Amino acid sequence: MADSIRFEYAVYMLPVYSKDSSVVLQQALTKKFTQLRLVAEIPKDPREMVVWARTQKNVRKEYAPPSMEDLHYSGVGISPQQARALQKSQEAFVLQFAHPKQNVWIALHTANLLIEELARETGGLVWDAETRKVFSPDAWHESRLKSWTEDVPDISSQTILETYKKDELVRAITLGMKKVGLPDVVMDDLPWASEHEVGDLINLFCQSMAEGVVFDKSGKFSLDLRAIKNSEVRDTQSMIERELQGALLHCRATAPTRKLKRNFLT
Repeated sequence: MADSIRFEYAVYMLPVYSKDSSVVLQQALTKKFTQLRLVAEIPKDPREMVVWARTQKNVRKEYAPPSMEDLHYSGVGISPQQARALQKSQEAFVLQFAHPKQNVWIALHTANLLIEELARETGGLVWDAETRKVFSPDAWHESRLKSWTEDVPDISSQTILETYKKDELVRAITLGMKKVGLPDVVMDDLPWASEHEVGDLINLFCQSMAEGVVFDKSGKFSLDLRAIKNSEVRDTQSMIERELQGALLHCRATAPTRKLKRNFLT
């Protein structure tokens, strides 16, 4: 896990909104989220939980929301009315969060709660820049917060797993691990028939990393499903996952891609 963590959320303001997002943020930080400090600039090495905010104008060119077509894949809980309104959005309220790794879980939970409150109070839609998904406030709560009942959540509730056809095979990739200071994970050249099993394996691998399991000096990673701390993840293992208990994985780090400026494990 990185020594410090930073990530970005935003609220797309719909054409008619009821409250000033900056005022809502100040009130929320004063009354509910007192452990989070608003700063004028994100420090290079944050030593506390901080947030930096800006209002992005001219979003059509500078911070474009997903198109109507893209919303079929990147919209979560978005009604047709909200989808049409999103195309007319003129501004977004962008928040960048940063904190040291010891605050990783409380900081992410706080950020999730805060962005939900901002969206509800302003009538906007939540944008998760790290997973490239846009949510209605209700869908955000259902996806990111409802199941978070333990110190470390089911990491798949905070990330997404996408699969792409690559010739006759499949490429699977996570998005969103940056929010917990970890690299995203890629598996290449997979047969379509194993798509679901590979997805299970990737999610369990990510869960183990999130809970603190690290690579040994040779670059090997021991995936022991019995050692997973999150009870929901541990108790819902499929038959195939149970066969993987004690599996030893071989992974390597890769440089950021040109399209996605993030690190990966493959």
